[in-house]
Amino acid sequence: MSTAGETPALPGSRPLVILGGLHESRRTTVRDFAKKLNAPIYAEPLSGLREDLAHLSITAGERMIGCGNFDSVIRIGNVPTLRFWRDLDESRRDLPLISFSALPFTGCSRGEVFPLESLPSDITPRERDEAFFTADHERAAAIAQLLDDEPYSELAMFRSLSQSIPPNARVYLGNSLPIREWDLAAIREPRGFEIAANRGANGIDGQLSTFFGQCDPGRSNVCVVGDLTAIYDSNAPWIVQQLDAGIDWRIVIINNGGGRIFSRVPSLRKLDASMRERIIENAHDLRFDHWAAMGSLGEGVRELRPDAGAGRRARARAAGAGGKRRRTGSPERGPERAVAAALFQPAQTQGDAQPADRQVEEEDPVQQVVIAQPAAQQRAAGRGEHQRDAEDAQRCAALLGREGAE
Repeated sequence: MSTAGETPALPGSRPLVILGGLHESRRTTVRDFAKKLNAPIYAEPLSGLREDLAHLSITAGERMIGCGNFDSVIRIGNVPTLRFWRDLDESRRDLPLISFSALPFTGCSRGEVFPLESLPSDITPRERDEAFFTADHERAAAIAQLLDDEPYSELAMFRSLSQSIPPNARVYLGNSLPIREWDLAAIREPRGFEIAANRGANGIDGQLSTFFGQCDPGRSNVCVVGDLTAIYDSNAPWIVQQLDAGIDWRIVIINNGGGRIFSRVPSLRKLDASMRERIIENAHDLRFDHWAAMGSLGEGVRELRPDAGAGRRARARAAGAGGKRRRTGSPERGPERAVAAALFQPAQTQGDAQPADRQVEEEDPVQQVVIAQPAAQQRAAGRGEHQRDAEDAQRCAALLGREGAE
């Protein structure tokens, strides 16, 4: 890491600025620098600036980066999560890279790291690429429409979560898909969230324990994790009885039946689908109601089961592969909002969670939003879906390329 006091020259005339994790005390300085530079910004949730700097932010996911004709990269903050950061070590080694961080880690095999105090103050503003931002806004609108059309897809549920979590809450995002899907799908209206995570080496162990240890007595605390993450740290609730009385905490488990991020890794798609599910994705039909009961967690745990078919259809359309459009109620009163409302209210039954006006095509798989439902009923209803998923995995693997997949 270079010493403080140096003022390095910024590379390129068309830089991309990537904002990683930032301490709250650093955000004003970084915000001022970004405004002066006037370059496109990819602000990750942990930066605390994702909902800020709207006129400079890339809002349609990291695939937009490939449309930007950037000639350099400026990273500010901790090592980023997005897939493009790895590309800088592989397919995009042609792009000059410079980093400013409170930590000395490059997170890359090249590029120099400077202290945040070394951010230049004398900056030549970059020319704004209006065509790029127009394309970004159009793509973001198209993604929003896809989520309206497929309200039971995983990404739509993340958008729903971001709308329903109480304002000013501390939101802890689990590693693997949750932190990436929040990045893509969460709304961008400022709601005062403080986003937290335990990145480490991007592992999923110890995530619930970290969440309980970081709970803030002065605000709502919401943890959003995947099913394998919850399983890996299933002993974490032992500490609940020792938390300060009155701490408001909730855990939302996105249960898609395994480590589904691995179905998006190109090298793993070559494997037999059933073997990949069993050995790498660790596919399962477990539910979490008995786990919550064992820890006396009460209403503190919610479980959501995305519709795998809805996710496939949305991704197929996003990739330009067509696919039927589902007809649902309007976004203002549709199923997605019903799911959101259910998350932070007393437990409901399956029937309560699904409104009667939902129109489902005959070929759609049976879908449930599971909120504290008896495990025997969950398993019986879920077997058919998991069997269909296993049969369809090979055929649909090419359509599942998600933003930021590992």
